[in-house]
Amino acid sequence: MLYTKSQGGSEIIDGNQIRGKDDYFNNGQVRDGWSYYGRGIDTPFITATSENNWPRYADFFTNNNRVWVAHVGMKGSLEGIVWTTKLSFSSNQGTYDQPLPVKVYQFSGLLTATKQTSLLGGSTLQAALSVDQGKLFDNAAGLMLSIKKDLSF
Repeated sequence: MLYTKSQGGSEIIDGNQIRGKDDYFNNGQVRDGWSYYGRGIDTPFITATSENNWPRYADFFTNNNRVWVAHVGMKGSLEGIVWTTKLSFSSNQGTYDQPLPVKVYQFSGLLTATKQTSLLGGSTLQAALSVDQGKLFDNAAGLMLSIKKDLSF
């Protein structure tokens, strides 16, 4: 679970009071914020402004740092096939100073299956399916098939 929607609250109060609008991952002096070569550090759920079609927030790193995410991953095996799944659902609200027009929801999922085989004298077959569905990013799906052969001597 990830929750970054509060950020100290929606108001900044001067003095020794609690301050709000912390604007996670953005920084007024370091414009590329909490990033390294344009990619966010720490969590994939706070993304660079360049990765979505929502309005830009000044020239800060992200225009969406108020998120709530539920993420679950599972791994198991069935008849020699090792499977892994990772599922995420997020609610996104932009930033305090530049909120998204409505709450934006996003689902991302990954399912992989791996099997050892005697093919080519011993190799590994793998398949993966991924899906992004929602309003934060363009809807997309991907499929990967691979065969791996260890050539160690």
